[in-house]
Amino acid sequence: MSTLTAKDLLLNHLEYTFQKEAWQPALAMTVQGLTAAQASWKPGADRHSIWQIVRHVTHWKRATLEAWQGTRPLFRGREVTARFEEIMRTDWQDASGTDTDWQADVRALEEVSQAIRERAQALDLESLLQPFPGEEWVRRCSAWRHTISTTPDRFDITAHSKAPDRFTTGWCC
Repeated sequence: MSTLTAKDLLLNHLEYTFQKEAWQPALAMTVQGLTAAQASWKPGADRHSIWQIVRHVTHWKRATLEAWQGTRPLFRGREVTARFEEIMRTDWQDASGTDTDWQADVRALEEVSQAIRERAQALDLESLLQPFPGEEWVRRCSAWRHTISTTPDRFDITAHSKAPDRFTTGWCC
């Protein structure tokens, strides 16, 4: 039996959703080798292009990283900030241009994804379990210790606390 921490699980998730193939191709793999014309194609007028999706993911990853660093919070308490409203308003912009423009957007996605991985890697487990700076409306639960236990036939998420009745879907409310 091996035990994974929440940090291990987060790093694995970041790696397999962006870089490595699992049951689906990773995002970096799906955009590799596409031209600007291919990336800007839409399957229908009311649908998004791959390029728009890349910009959308980059947009929200940047916003999340800034909130995580405490520089531009998305929430104050339980309320959204002007920054959150700005991110919502500026999301899903049209995307088109040259192959150079497309490659610049792919690099931007790679860079922000790497920055998130590096931040997660640098923090200890206790820090990873804390709300983003400025978003402390949830009570801090320093007594919690989250682990993932795996065996060949079982995958359990367990949480150990001095007050287990306060545990609700992974968040302390």
